[in-house]
Amino acid sequence: PWAVNLIDRDRIIADARAARASGANVVVLSVHWGTEWQTAPDEQQKELAQALTAARSADGLPDIDLVIGTHNHVPQPYEKINGTWVVFGMGDQVASFVPADKLRGNQSSVPRFTFAPAAGHPGRWEVVKAEYLTQYSDMGPPFRVVCASCAASDTSLPAAKRSEYALIDQQVTEAVMSRGAGGQGLEHATR
Repeated sequence: PWAVNLIDRDRIIADARAARASGANVVVLSVHWGTEWQTAPDEQQKELAQALTAARSADGLPDIDLVIGTHNHVPQPYEKINGTWVVFGMGDQVASFVPADKLRGNQSSVPRFTFAPAAGHPGRWEVVKAEYLTQYSDMGPPFRVVCASCAASDTSLPAAKRSEYALIDQQVTEAVMSRGAGGQGLEHATR
């Protein structure tokens, strides 16, 4: 039987450790969590992120190397917790919300993390670059998914569209950076 809304911290950690024992150099957790339409992480997200990023192997290395969240429909913050990046929520990557109160559901972020071998820890990798792009499902016509970070400065687009994408880029950036990720090394990519 399927379990609905079941997030079992101990099972997640056990699964991460099993992946590592099976030879995984990098363990990325994609977790379906959070309160729909809420930009700020809820208490469950914050508590779980704290516990998961604190989990360590016998040699003191993280059990989980990156946490990517989904579910809540709107972009949420990125934050480095216990030395591990957490994307609380990307927002919907492809959406078609039309009612005015749901349009922000067409906004999202695209995380981009670069891993490299960890110095001094053979077989382990670590994040050496943390970036994000902003994205928008433009209802058009035609419907298209646009890199707002990229399109905001695209001179081949009409000025009104560039302004629209620049505003979306700003709104998504505010959400992504709202818990201090910029000071933790997160970069806003435009390509």
